[in-house]
Amino acid sequence: MTASTSTVSATPPPKPKQALWKNLGFQIVVAMVLGVAVGFLFPSFATDLKILGDIFLRLIKTAVAPLVFLCVAIGIVSGLYELFADNDAVRASLGGLGDAIASGGFLVYTCQPWHPQLELIARALTSHRGGAAWVMRRRTQGEMDQLVEAAGFRKVAQRIDEWGIFTVSLAERVTQ
Repeated sequence: MTASTSTVSATPPPKPKQALWKNLGFQIVVAMVLGVAVGFLFPSFATDLKILGDIFLRLIKTAVAPLVFLCVAIGIVSGLYELFADNDAVRASLGGLGDAIASGGFLVYTCQPWHPQLELIARALTSHRGGAAWVMRRRTQGEMDQLVEAAGFRKVAQRIDEWGIFTVSLAERVTQ
């Protein structure tokens, strides 16, 4: 009797190659070459087309700022959520990041599930508490991941230091 084993690959299958003429970079190079050729071979016709170039440049200048604003690709939050005792402010912050980051964009977030110097930190960081000791709000990694998932992200990677004090995670914004 033989035992069979199967392995599941964690690597997604490769994406099929896109036709070269569908590649935006290729299209831009072709358009530039054609523009130079028309200007060289038909200079008077190229001069008549200047108005189209001017209109195109005005449209580009008008569209760049809104496109950049609307296409946030990455958000980073680090060391902030330990300041909030309850999760309402954390949910609001992550919800805002979820609204700002486009689908397919990424969130890098940190967590501090454990710290050996809590008392020292509590006594040293009193400026925002009117002199009262501040107790860091530690969250388990699972709790933090649930908050991130509720904001519309899917965790894809995590790194943790050798002492288990700090984690850095990467999550992708998913379409809801």
